[in-house]
Amino acid sequence: MDALEKQIQKTIQTDWNDHVPLPGLMTANASCRKYPALEGCDVVHVQMQDIATSLASCHSDQRSSLCQTVVAVFGPIANELPPAKPIQLPMVPWYVHMPTSFLDVYAGHYGYRTQVAVWWWTSWRTSILSCLAVFATVLGAWFWWVMSRNRKQQHEQSLAIEHEQRMEQNRILNERHAQARLAAERQSRMEWEAVKAEQERLAKIEAAEELVEMERTRLETEQAEAAELMDAIFNQASRGET
Repeated sequence: MDALEKQIQKTIQTDWNDHVPLPGLMTANASCRKYPALEGCDVVHVQMQDIATSLASCHSDQRSSLCQTVVAVFGPIANELPPAKPIQLPMVPWYVHMPTSFLDVYAGHYGYRTQVAVWWWTSWRTSILSCLAVFATVLGAWFWWVMSRNRKQQHEQSLAIEHEQRMEQNRILNERHAQARLAAERQSRMEWEAVKAEQERLAKIEAAEELVEMERTRLETEQAEAAELMDAIFNQASRGET
């Protein structure tokens, strides 16, 4: 019994990346059928079931090099494997794991992912290219719309800037016109005030001259009246003496 268990342990601990210990598994499986209580038989059953499921899955789809090899190598012993139902193998290149450990280990050795990628691309190429064309058209339309919107915004901004510049120029011109008008008004007021002052000065001079003339006339009149009075007095005195 110890020898059988050692053989079972050696078999189930074999790295499948090196090779599948098919003869050892067959022997271990026979021992486990005869002595089900042997240690490691549960692992033997799991591994045998894994191989059976892998073979059944590849029987249902033999397009890949992986499945062709599996069927060719393990097909002759299919009757000695436990019954198994096929599992759908991945048909897209971005799968994470194969459905069985055996297929997962050997898929990389036979380029399964590359083959699936070719099948997938062949199947979906037309749809993908059509979608890309539609996407490119939509993207181009979107870019055109964005560029048109940007050009429109830039045009509106340019118009707004030009409007602001015109408003600023008009404001400056209005300020200059207002300043010029105020300066002209101030100049006119100063000239009018100068003329008014000159008129007032001339009026004062004329009034002073009139006063002087009136005073001179008054003095002449008083002198004339005084002379007449003196003549009258002198004539009376002359008549009295006679």
